[in-house]
Amino acid sequence: MPVVTGLVNAARPTLAFTPDGTAHSVWESAGDLFYASRPPAGRWSAAERVATGTSPALLADRNGTLHLIFANQFMGNHDIYYVYRRDGIWSWPTGVSRTTGYSTEPTLAQAADGTLYAAWMDNTPGYWTTYLGVWDGSFWSSEPVPNARGQIPALATAADGTIFLAWQDRSPSDGQSTSVLDILLSEFSNGRWSLPVNVSDRPDVDSYGVSLATTADSIVHLTWIEGSNQVRYCYGRGDSWPVPQTVSTAAAVARGAHILVEGGGWLDIAWDEGEIVRATGGPAGTLTWPKADVVTVPIANLKDVTLAARPAGGVALGWAQTTGPDDSGIYTAWRDTAFSWRHWLPVSLHQ
Repeated sequence: MPVVTGLVNAARPTLAFTPDGTAHSVWESAGDLFYASRPPAGRWSAAERVATGTSPALLADRNGTLHLIFANQFMGNHDIYYVYRRDGIWSWPTGVSRTTGYSTEPTLAQAADGTLYAAWMDNTPGYWTTYLGVWDGSFWSSEPVPNARGQIPALATAADGTIFLAWQDRSPSDGQSTSVLDILLSEFSNGRWSLPVNVSDRPDVDSYGVSLATTADSIVHLTWIEGSNQVRYCYGRGDSWPVPQTVSTAAAVARGAHILVEGGGWLDIAWDEGEIVRATGGPAGTLTWPKADVVTVPIANLKDVTLAARPAGGVALGWAQTTGPDDSGIYTAWRDTAFSWRHWLPVSLHQ
């Protein structure tokens, strides 16, 4: 059932929790970014406009500061911008990309030492490649990642300081004139980027929409969509990668798989199938995924699934939902007990 209505083109919800258990969300609607928060025992606040922009990525640090990056067109140039929220106040935007090309699809991660990293796709060289930025507290660096040619990057950091970057790119199919999308991954360690590893390695079908997260042992775990209906999973680092596993096969279409590490070693994966959201979970490196639970009832077009870990345990899930041309909204659901996907409670982002 709808819990938020009346928004225009609502999309890209983000979720993050500060250490006090407060939930925070930023989403886009009709070219603007909006924010709402919810205390552990309260209701979502009224939505407030943050900035003009699209494709938000939100992160909450251990001190309770919110970090947000997003894409926006300004003075004819498409760039990535950064703002933070501290003591209830949003900062002024700071430029991140500062390139002459088109910058979009930003993602954000924080290392164990508190360093903020951003990645985005950019066509300044004349083709799509991934740029990486590092925040020093007052300035963002902006450099292309070697050999990271492709689109829709995903970023994660590990406990040992390694940075993992994944993206999708086309590669030639064996004996065919066409090319397919593959999932590629590079890692930054000891001051340099590794050569990309083809994680999906399927010459016959497209693999796209990668999401990644790291466990406490500094292993990276990835999920993506293969073909049109398979949710896939793989894990590894360096040159050690097993054969990818099938998490679920949808009857029609699967989209937007998102992965989360809970408690240092338990994995949650969620995605949408057009009118429903499904979710499942298992231990890191599992070879058999349990049947996915249906989180939502089939009532409308759903998209942009996201996951966030709750400080006291459990998981929050968010998505965008559309019931009419100008009637869309942002939804969340909560799961309180670890390792059980049976009890989700839809919660409105504003009352």
